[in-house]
Amino acid sequence: MQLSLWKRVIFYGLALWLIVFAVISLLVLLNLTNRSIPTDFVLFLAAFLLCWTFSSRLHLVSMSQGLLVGLAWLAINMLLDYTVIVRGFNGGDSAFYQTWIIWGHYVLMLIVPIIASSRRQVTPL
Repeated sequence: MQLSLWKRVIFYGLALWLIVFAVISLLVLLNLTNRSIPTDFVLFLAAFLLCWTFSSRLHLVSMSQGLLVGLAWLAINMLLDYTVIVRGFNGGDSAFYQTWIIWGHYVLMLIVPIIASSRRQVTPL
């Protein structure tokens, strides 16, 4: 992949983490985490839409590119989750990784770019 594409992949990976972190922080600050609509579902849907939008903007042409993008986003998000949330807010407690929404979010980041890239491929008749 070209260098300019990798710069955008890294930028979108950082933006993905930052937007989801900001939404979670806002929900916690407004004390909206225990409402009738499950917050985890809303965040999961928002993460899916962000991943899909960012994947579509990258114009990936092969599933291998989608896999590389997904792996890059996964690495960026896991690193930021560990350094900011686990080490920064939780004092090193790894209980953060015991929720299904975190692992679902990681799976989304890995799979959505692959699916988005496969939809762009032209299949011969």
